[in-house]
Amino acid sequence: MDMAMTSDGKLQPSSPTLKSKGVKQRTHFVQLRNNGQDVYVADSYAIPGASAIQSDVYAFPTAKLPVAAKKGEVRIHSRFE
Repeated sequence: MDMAMTSDGKLQPSSPTLKSKGVKQRTHFVQLRNNGQDVYVADSYAIPGASAIQSDVYAFPTAKLPVAAKKGEVRIHSRFE
């Protein structure tokens, strides 16, 4: 249920209306699996020839894999600057 402002400034219930978020709204390729029970959303980077969707740029940041520790070496996950 939506609320609408009347001419005298009071809120009154109104019929639901579809509202778009404009540029914030993104579309993604999806794949249905398991007879439609599972929905898989594609990362735009994984689609050949497709340009990256801006929301995917921050949702799926590229991460560098750390170099494996040498035998006997202990890696810590923090650093001092």
